[in-house]
Amino acid sequence: MTGLCIEVHDLAVSKLTAYRQKDKEFVRLLLIEKMIDAKILTERIGTLNIDEQLRERLIRWVNITVEELARPE
Repeated sequence: MTGLCIEVHDLAVSKLTAYRQKDKEFVRLLLIEKMIDAKILTERIGTLNIDEQLRERLIRWVNITVEELARPE
């Protein structure tokens, strides 16, 4: 039997395209725990064959989330 494992950035992009709250929270935690890199994430989003408005929304969400995480509490 062969098991296949999805690469973590691809998983995050897949979750974000659904754009459900629980998926955004999951990706946010991946960013917090430094399990994914925001630059790679936005590059992967850029390669998707999706509506341009959705692509822009996803990239904007990543950028805003990264900015929020960088702010001191």
